[in-house]
Amino acid sequence: TATGDKLGSQAVIEFGRFANFNEADLQDFFSAYAPELEGQTCGVEYGSNNGEIRGSVEANLDVQYLMATGSFITTTTYKITTPSDIEDEMLNYAYIVNNESSPALVHSISYGEYGGSYDNNTDHQFSHELQKMGLAGISVLL
Repeated sequence: TATGDKLGSQAVIEFGRFANFNEADLQDFFSAYAPELEGQTCGVEYGSNNGEIRGSVEANLDVQYLMATGSFITTTTYKITTPSDIEDEMLNYAYIVNNESSPALVHSISYGEYGGSYDNNTDHQFSHELQKMGLAGISVLL
């Protein structure tokens, strides 16, 4: 369960089965760089986090820096692991959020992929889903 101020909410979006954050690493980060945040935790809104088994450097940094810059705000993650390409995973994420009754208000997506040939219909549908998120008051930062 995430801790934080219930008046705000933020989420980190991770793609792939190895994109896990480690709660102990989060507490070590807070101890070293933001001691006032020690004890704050990150919840999992969608998917599962296996950070105790294998933490990912990128997932750890994503959670750590979002929570440090958005102090005391309820923070959760979405872990999308559908066995498809990144475009389909991003579209799947947007569908999930748009079907929730109370999604986080700020979403941070940290992902990069170089080149590629993307399906234009999927691009348009993802754009449409992001627009719906914006109309619902959700900010998505890429």
